[in-house]
Amino acid sequence: MSLSARVLVGITQRVVSVPSRGERRDTLDQSWTPFLAACGIEAVSIPNRHPEAAAYLRRLGACGVILSGGGNISPSIGTLSGKPAGVPDADADLAPERDATETALLRASVESRWPVIGVCRGMQVLNVFHGGRLAHLSGHAGTRHALAAGSSAGLPNQFEFDRDVNSFHDICVPADGVATGFRPLAVADGTVEAFMHEKMPHLGIMWHPERNRPFSANDIALFSRFMRTGA
Repeated sequence: MSLSARVLVGITQRVVSVPSRGERRDTLDQSWTPFLAACGIEAVSIPNRHPEAAAYLRRLGACGVILSGGGNISPSIGTLSGKPAGVPDADADLAPERDATETALLRASVESRWPVIGVCRGMQVLNVFHGGRLAHLSGHAGTRHALAAGSSAGLPNQFEFDRDVNSFHDICVPADGVATGFRPLAVADGTVEAFMHEKMPHLGIMWHPERNRPFSANDIALFSRFMRTGA
């Protein structure tokens, strides 16, 4: 696909602390670049300390946001309602500056109707932002597992998912913790592995499409379509 035919989206970054150098670094797996290129998407990385991240994307002409994975979510993360976030206790790998940036981007997406895809931690952020809660989970980090279909009733389109997916998380979206407005699309072991909002172009998946070799055709189709249509 030619560069002119690609859509431009913003992608958030993980924060990595390097105490020996007194640095906190924004990082993004290089695998995202070829995966998104396969989807016909050109991505711009969003700095976590940018004072106006949403305005930054608007100036660049971006039309959507990807919330990438990696790290835990701080209890101070913002929600759409302003109520406290339903986040499990965590004392490591926290990045309040990233939480603030992603909250600001989600608030802007509500106003601008930007399509948003949350991946792993990004799906967790979507759930918390809309008022859902998270829980601890064992046996889902560094493995693969099967998916079962959820319910797409009431949604305009269907998505095809692989029968089994990679898994790198120990925090999950429990079946009874899904935020109001989200429809579970795929489930596993009593947790929700993919969901989509019934009214907003917000979609989340718990697996990492950029880590598959080769990339999944189903993941490519999902990102390509959703970032262009929001559905």
